[in-house]
Parts: sequence; C-alpha cells; structure tokens
Amino acid sequence: MEAKIINKIEGFINRHNLINIEKTYVLAVSGGPDSVFLMDALLKIYKNNKTKFIVAYIHHGLRKESDKELQFVKKLTSDYGFPFYYRKVRIKKQKGKSIENEARKKRYKALKELAEKKRCAGIITGHTLDDQAETIFLNMLRGSGLTGICGMPPKIEIEKDGHLYLIRPLLFTLRENISKYLKEKNLKFKLDRSNFDLKYRRNYIRHKIFPVIEKINPGFKKVLGRLSFILQADENFIKNRAEYFYNKSAEKSKDNIIIDFKKFTILPLALQREIIKTAIGELIKSKYSPPFIIIEEIREKIIEKKMPMTIQKLSVNVSYQENKIYIHKFKK
Repeated sequence: MEAKIINKIEGFINRHNLINIEKTYVLAVSGGPDSVFLMDALLKIYKNNKTKFIVAYIHHGLRKESDKELQFVKKLTSDYGFPFYYRKVRIKKQKGKSIENEARKKRYKALKELAEKKRCAGIITGHTLDDQAETIFLNMLRGSGLTGICGMPPKIEIEKDGHLYLIRPLLFTLRENISKYLKEKNLKFKLDRSNFDLKYRRNYIRHKIFPVIEKINPGFKKVLGRLSFILQADENFIKNRAEYFYNKSAEKSKDNIIIDFKKFTILPLALQREIIKTAIGELIKSKYSPPFIIIEEIREKIIEKKMPMTIQKLSVNVSYQENKIYIHKFKK
C-alpha cells in the first residue's frame, strides 16, 4: 500500500504543479493523522530535499492537550529532520462569532507571516477528500454560489502577486486510506477531541449525516470530489471571460469603478455576477468573494435600475448615471 499511495500523491503534485523543489514551503502540522501522514509522505517523495520544508505548529491555547501536541510535533519533526517552528496565537471568544472560524483565521495569519518571513513559496496543508466533501456540503447548505460549491482548489494564491500559495496535496485521497497507511507503518499521531464534538456543524455532518448518505452511495465523497474539479474548470473559464470584459471596458480609480450599463446588461448572467465580484474585490482589497446573495442582490438592482443602493457590510455604493454604473467605496 505504501508505494501505491505515495506514487499517487507524487502524481497529483506533478499533475497540478503544486510544488517547485527549488523553493521552500511551510508545512502545517497539527499532530493529527492527516498532517502526520503528509509529513511522512513528503519525506519519502523529497528525501533529498528535506530542508525545503519548514514544519510549523500553531498553538491556539484552546485545549489542554495543546502543550503535549506541540512537544509531539517538535519531536516528530526532529526525527524526520525537518526544520521546526511554532507560533502561539490568542483566540478571544466573541459573541455571535464562531470560535472555530476565529481560530482558523488566526492560524492562517500566523502561517502566512512565517511563510513571508522565511520567503517561502507556499503553505502546505493536509486537507483530504473528506474535508473537501464536508466543505462542499456545508457551502451547499449555506446557499453558496459557484465558488462555494467548487470547494477547495489544490493550489490557490494567498497573495495576488502570485508569490505565496496555499497548497493541498491530499485532496484526492480519503481519510480511511490515511488511517490504513498509519496503522500499517505504525506511525503515532494525536487526536483532537474537539473533532468529535457534535455542536460544531462540520462534525455533525461528518459523524451523523455522511454515514447515512454513504448507505445510499458509498462513493459519494469521490463524486463530490469529481464535481469540485469539474466546477473549478468551469469557474476558471467564467473568470477569464469576465476579466477580459472587465479590463477592456471598466474605468478604474482608487475608490471608483465605472462600467458601461448597456454592455453589462447584454452579457450572460454568469459574467455579470463575476464582474460585480471582481469590481468589489478590487475596491475593498479582498481576495475573498462577497456572499452570493449580496452579489445577486446588487446584480438584480443594477439590471432593474433600482439605484442608488448602499451595501454597508462592504462599504460600497452602487449608482446609475448617463448609462454608466458607478461602484464607489466609502469609509464607514
């Protein structure tokens, strides 16, 4: 089994151009089964280039086990011969905000800062096909648009200038295959007890809903994984066409973007949505797309000429004048 799964990972990495061994990468390791497996797999694939990977552990301080996990990852990293770094972050409980989301934001912020400090080309995580299926399912429940249902891409820019990427080499493989590998190789790992707490939606889906769906279709996770790659290709095509129109016809300044109303209204619906996303993303300096429901509300009001309108959440005004759409950023 060892050679087969390692070869598949190497093939996936090469097929999607995930890693350039001439560059250095931060490898996010929590001590859990997926990240321990990832570290072991990368060691086997790049055994002559170990120093190209920096192992990073982010200490949230939310669980009593964190200190033991830190020492476990530190020892394991030393055994493998990778350089090791860790960061401590503070997570404050805020009313109405998910502590999981806050921890995730702080974790990625810390990983990004380390990657930039060490001049790394990317951050590598151990997300699996199970994580992909859960993400797509959750996004569907939220009513996400195409971007959300696409799930997680194997490689995505963290910075728009393309010098830092988030990389996921395990998106094609199931967690059960990883468990078999770890058992076969007698590799130790740490289990995060919070992953079994059903008050978190992802855990409830993982432990309660997915087992029921698997009785109907045991291969449904692979189906969602395949759907993800199909939709990612479709979304890339739409983005490229929208970018062509946007760059050709939009008038841009620091706080304003002006788009020809007539040209905009004759475009296909998918391109209209993507152009609005692009314009707003450029104005508010964010790589994250606004929620689909907000984009669609803006699009509908533009088409119906129900302007001006203000989107307080995004600090953006949309108005109409002399056959022009004006999208303006304002300060709160």
